[in-house]
Amino acid sequence: MSAILLILTFFELMLAPLAAKEPTLTNGMAAKVGSYDITIQDAYWYRFLERFVGGSDHPLEMEKGVELRRTVQRLVLEQMVLEEVKDLDMSLPKKAEIQSHLKKSRTKPGRESLFQKALKTLGRTEAEAVEQLTRKAHVDLFLKKKMETLMPIITQAEVMSYLEQNSDKLVKRDGAPIEANVRILLQEQRLERNMEEWVNYLKGKYKVTNYLEL
Repeated sequence: MSAILLILTFFELMLAPLAAKEPTLTNGMAAKVGSYDITIQDAYWYRFLERFVGGSDHPLEMEKGVELRRTVQRLVLEQMVLEEVKDLDMSLPKKAEIQSHLKKSRTKPGRESLFQKALKTLGRTEAEAVEQLTRKAHVDLFLKKKMETLMPIITQAEVMSYLEQNSDKLVKRDGAPIEANVRILLQEQRLERNMEEWVNYLKGKYKVTNYLEL
């Protein structure tokens, strides 16, 4: 799993428990990060662009229930991260690069008409598409760098201690030495805790409100 997907996965699990029932919508509002509003339409737009650039055959498929709730949570994370990026000196992807990538996605057969249909259906513009994809690229880059700072170092002493306490439960996987597997396991556990602390910090700092009632 990529660093970005890993952070998103933990964020989705920690932000709120997910229920199988349909979300209750309040005037089209989905969430709020500080004074920044996130609507259901924003979630549809976000997923359309993600699917479209990714080559999906059905990028306009509207999400609902758990999937919609997850997309809203990703938009919440995106907005919190963008607030963090404001104060950092980072080399970020340029809009021209994003525009070129989007243009390339639209050259494939049938994709331009699909793109125009989405703009009309969701009431958006090409400029807004470039802006949203640029936002996402900035967030992805930040998360990658953040992952590096959150990645823990596991000492040999910690590995040996775990081996001694759990020797009867450990098995060799994929031909890899048991010590290597233990190091990875401990690293993942520590990383999860580090990310939980970071996400909780962001939630408190930016005062998240989620209108998709469970």
